[in-house]
Amino acid sequence: MQDSVDQGLTEEHVRRLPMVEYSDMFTEAEKAAIVFCQKVARDHSSVGDEDYARLHKSFSEKEIVELCMLVAQFVGVGRILATLDAWEPVCEIA
Repeated sequence: MQDSVDQGLTEEHVRRLPMVEYSDMFTEAEKAAIVFCQKVARDHSSVGDEDYARLHKSFSEKEIVELCMLVAQFVGVGRILATLDAWEPVCEIA
């Protein structure tokens, strides 16, 4: 998380995620990646060729594969934690 903050992520960026397509805070590459990840998380069957074409405008094949692996990992871990009702941290990570 600190890396993201160091690279310029702010609370305002997070607040604007639901309206990413209409925000001027994000680059076209960021918009393509965020929309793709939102679709995978909410309804993976809604991801289509146009989403990959949009990603290819800004990212290499290797970067797209890495994005796919990361979103799969985060969505999967989030769903497992939800089944465990593990929302409260057991211990702080220092």
